[in-house]
Amino acid sequence: MNLKRLTLFLCSAVLIACAANLNTAQAYPKPGLIHKSWVFNYSSDKPRFILVKDRQGKAHWYCYITYKVINNTDEERMLIPEFTLASDKGDIFLSGKNVPYRVYAAIQKRVNNRLMISPVQVIGKILRGPDFAQESVAIWPMPKHDIDEINVFISGLSGETKAIKHPLTRKPVIMSRTLMQTFKIPGTVTNYAKQKVVELPSRWIMR
Repeated sequence: MNLKRLTLFLCSAVLIACAANLNTAQAYPKPGLIHKSWVFNYSSDKPRFILVKDRQGKAHWYCYITYKVINNTDEERMLIPEFTLASDKGDIFLSGKNVPYRVYAAIQKRVNNRLMISPVQVIGKILRGPDFAQESVAIWPMPKHDIDEINVFISGLSGETKAIKHPLTRKPVIMSRTLMQTFKIPGTVTNYAKQKVVELPSRWIMR
C-alpha cells in the first residue's frame, strides 16, 4: 500500500470511528428536561474531610457530604439513596463501604446536628412535607494518591427510569435518573482538612 492510499485508509477509519461514537452518544438515554416521574427535593453541603483513627491507632482520611431530602411528591415513598464517588484518577467508592461506624460517630460529633441520622437509619418511608425531611451523611474512604476532581452520583431521588439494550449482550438494562455533582480539588493535597473544594453545576443523567 502506497503512502497516499495509506493516508486515505487512516482518514476513513477515523471518520468511521467518529461517526460510531456520535451515533452512540445520540442513542445514549438522557433524562427529560421535565421530570417524567416523582422526584425528591435534595440539598447538600460541599464535601468535607475528616481524619479518623482505626482500632490499631492508624489514621485514615474520609470524605463526607451531609444532605437533606424532602418529599414534596403526592404520596409517601421509599427513600433508598445510593451515593457513588468517582475520582478523576479512576477511583470508585460506594458510600458506606469499608467505613467503620466510628467514622460516622466522629462526623456526627463534628457536625453537631441532632436531626442527622445514620446512612442506615435514613433508608425507609419518607412522609410528605418539609416537617418530615430526612437528614443524613454519605461517607467514603479517601485514596492515598492525589486527586483533582470528584464526581458524586446520587440515585434513589427520582422514579424516572429508561430501559436500554446492553451493547454487547443485548440484554435489557434499566437506567435510573441520577443526580451528578462535580467538585474540583485543586493543587496537590497534603492535608485534606485545609483543602479547598470548588463546586461545579450539578446535572441529571441516566445511569
